[in-house]
Amino acid sequence: SDLHPFSPMGIALDASAAQLYIADLTNNAVQVLHLGNNQTETFLDTSAGILQPVDVVVDSTNNVYVLNQRTGGNGSILEFDQYGNLLRTNAAGLALPTALAVDNSGNIFVAEKGGAVQQFSSGSSNTLFTITNAGVQLQGIALFSDGTIAVSDAGNHVIWQFNPATHAVTLLTGTPDR
Repeated sequence: SDLHPFSPMGIALDASAAQLYIADLTNNAVQVLHLGNNQTETFLDTSAGILQPVDVVVDSTNNVYVLNQRTGGNGSILEFDQYGNLLRTNAAGLALPTALAVDNSGNIFVAEKGGAVQQFSSGSSNTLFTITNAGVQLQGIALFSDGTIAVSDAGNHVIWQFNPATHAVTLLTGTPDR
């Protein structure tokens, strides 16, 4: 289908590498691009609770996690099965969330624009660290195999690294211009 206007924010490939899920901010939807025939269709929309999605992750069992930014401090993480059935709300009340990652143990990590990085697991939440530099604008998150977390800070033009063992936050790359 033809998607206009279309605001692709986050993308994720399913376990078979046959479908690309797209967080579509403008249409309050998650689109799925079937790579075999290059056809796109709406997978989830507002009727499934999708509101201003900014990221999407697919885990090894093809569950789809959607990070809804919503407005102000009420962002959420919704988890769906591969057929679009809601499995659970993993988090609510997030303050301008921008990026999402899920590890192999099912732990969920969220970067919030204002500098906080939170972890959600087994119904509990924990703020792992907060970047306090002036102008911080976290935009992306990645998990390393050793448990280290990297977050991109568009406001300071850098990538920060968090060591979960020492709780140290260090500059991974870039030069802060503030």
